[in-house]
Amino acid sequence: MIDIQTISIVLAACSFILAVIYYVLNLKHQRESRVATLFNSISQSLFNQERWDTVWELFLEWEYQDYDDFMAKYGPEVDLDAYKRFHHYFSNLEGVGIYLKRGLIRPDLIDDFMSSDIIILWEKFKPYIVEARKRRNHPQYYEHFEYLYNEIKLIRDKQHPELKDKTTKIA
Repeated sequence: MIDIQTISIVLAACSFILAVIYYVLNLKHQRESRVATLFNSISQSLFNQERWDTVWELFLEWEYQDYDDFMAKYGPEVDLDAYKRFHHYFSNLEGVGIYLKRGLIRPDLIDDFMSSDIIILWEKFKPYIVEARKRRNHPQYYEHFEYLYNEIKLIRDKQHPELKDKTTKIA
């Protein structure tokens, strides 16, 4: 026969278990909400009209042969505004790479939203960045953007194996 004390212990245990389940679900919801807020902030900073114009300028207008040619056309002594726009946008991508590396944002979310931009920009400007690392003795120069590219490229190659080892072009 079950007495009142046993029933109260069982009810207390069930209440505790339900409270733990609620707490865990609430934590999960809060994390998802924070990720959504963070990603919304990232997308607004990366895709306002001024930055969108910069991306298209980088995609379609910027051409260079090597580091020296890049600096001769877009370096700070030649076109300070262009140089600043380039680094401002790439610094934002560096920030997205940091968020990704630290697990603050999921790679599939970034992939769904901006994989082409990441892949095209890294592949187009990798020669400049790699040479800048050497010449400036700055091996960490845009290292998190490179990490972002590598992670997004893995996803793209898995989703589209026919594109593996091919350069993505904007136009």
